[in-house]
Amino acid sequence: MKSKIKAVFFLITIIVFSCNRKADVLSENKKIKNSVLNKNSDLFFFEYKKNIGGEIDSIEEMISLYEKVLYGNVYLENYLKDKVFVSMKEIREYYLNNKFDFIRKNDQLLVLHFTTENVDEAKKVGLALSKKDGDVKLKTMKEYDIIYSKLKKGDLPKTLDNIVFSSFSKNRVVGPIKTDFGYHVVEVVDYLKKGDYLGLDEVYDQISQNIYNYKRASLLGSLIDSLSVEYKND
Repeated sequence: MKSKIKAVFFLITIIVFSCNRKADVLSENKKIKNSVLNKNSDLFFFEYKKNIGGEIDSIEEMISLYEKVLYGNVYLENYLKDKVFVSMKEIREYYLNNKFDFIRKNDQLLVLHFTTENVDEAKKVGLALSKKDGDVKLKTMKEYDIIYSKLKKGDLPKTLDNIVFSSFSKNRVVGPIKTDFGYHVVEVVDYLKKGDYLGLDEVYDQISQNIYNYKRASLLGSLIDSLSVEYKND
């Protein structure tokens, strides 16, 4: 019995020693790895100074500069977050005051465009759109996830493009037409003529972004002026 206890104790001692040794080896490997990484970072930095140049004298200074930029941007985004708002009234006024900036540069067609690999499915959609029934059209659009889109000459595969743009007449259905991308069905809903004014719905996002950027830049300029006075002696 005593011999068995000694054997077990000896085995446990070996296991503990082995685990401790393994932990020491892993710890040492980690130290070596970190040392190599730090050394490599130093080497890359020295090469940066030698070949690219700059006023930064240490990696610590680089990190400090990066942190300043990072924390500064966090403050700026929080400062501007709730202060820049664009109203619908401002968008309409901008649109009316700058209408000559929103002139259509190309002839376009407003269309419903459906594509599938299944010819029978394409025929079904084409037939439904050809009926000129509003309820049927809406049901078909929902069922096949068809949405309105604007196209200019060259947007479609060549064969289909030539057929669709062969006439600017409205409410005509083209297809199914087979191309390398499947079977296409296109309903021409409206002709949007080159030189006409773009609708507010077409330029809404652009106008909203323009106003937002202008307001943001104005606030940023005021903030910088204010902070320059507050920290002029720092």
